[in-house]
Amino acid sequence: MRREATTLGLDPLHLALSGGDDYELCFTLPVGEELPADCAIIGSVEEGEGVSCDVDPCDGPGFQHF
Repeated sequence: MRREATTLGLDPLHLALSGGDDYELCFTLPVGEELPADCAIIGSVEEGEGVSCDVDPCDGPGFQHF
């Protein structure tokens, strides 16, 4: 992807974050519940306000509906 994006004069990170129509389903489970097959833990829900991230935040544009 990097090579093709560079060839087209596009930013590969921008394409990865906002290009295409790839979707994932996010859901929560009670503590101790078995994780369904082919699923991955990406975080947790905790008491408090706001959203925090364990990795460097990305300032990409994300998907724009309209």
